[in-house]
Amino acid sequence: MKNTLNAIPDLPLEIENAAQSGELVVFVGAGISRLINCPSWDDFANRVLEQLAPNGIDYYDLSQIRNIADPKKRLSLALIVAEKKKIGIDYSTILMVKPEMEHYRKAVKADPNSAVVHYNVALTLDKMGKHEDATASFKKALELAPDDPSIKDSEILKKHVGMS
Repeated sequence: MKNTLNAIPDLPLEIENAAQSGELVVFVGAGISRLINCPSWDDFANRVLEQLAPNGIDYYDLSQIRNIADPKKRLSLALIVAEKKKIGIDYSTILMVKPEMEHYRKAVKADPNSAVVHYNVALTLDKMGKHEDATASFKKALELAPDDPSIKDSEILKKHVGMS
């Protein structure tokens, strides 16, 4: 038995090859990602598959692939189909973390007169594609802090409230 640790552990050949070919993906702290409502591997694989239907695969094939128990295998198949059919996967919609909305709702409730909170809510709603709601929040932020340059000079706010 060794009494010392190597300063740098030896890498398995598979990891070294993946790193050299640009195919290495490192996941750290999966527990944290679940706490902030990121999808599980199972949900992630299914959401990627959903983006392939109906242009990459038909719904029958989708249901067949979904029956594969291992989400990593489902994801691998989905990526092969996406590459062959030249379909881009929109990971931002798959990985969109929405707990900030709950956080902001609580913040608005705690301090309904905070222009910064309303502004941040508006930015989040805009990223989620909820433009009407974003516009209402931008207007509220501007109403609460009409002289705050970080709010009134915001290009995205100007687009929403028709100031540009």
